[in-house]
Amino acid sequence: MSDFTLTLFAENQIGMLNRIGVIIARRRINIEYIHVAASGLPGIHRFTIVVNDSEEGVRKLAAQLEKQIDIFKSFLNPASANRWLEHNLGILNSPTTTGPWQGPYDEEE
Repeated sequence: MSDFTLTLFAENQIGMLNRIGVIIARRRINIEYIHVAASGLPGIHRFTIVVNDSEEGVRKLAAQLEKQIDIFKSFLNPASANRWLEHNLGILNSPTTTGPWQGPYDEEE
């Protein structure tokens, strides 16, 4: 059992997140992280889901999601790709200074 990242591209429809969640729950796979955002294409959203299960189980899950739900494409990444995701999320969540930002060419007054 290890972490895998599923990236799904689907139309922006009411209840799509619920349909995905039900299929994952029926397979008794735990969702570690989920993020939904608009993609570069109008009306298409990207679902990024990190799950903890065997590789075979996650591959079957991805195939089932593509069959049963109107998903255009799903991508499966191993745990090594999750380090990049965690690193970038850590950067976004890091605390910032309270003062104004000083660039390398800004002069202090």
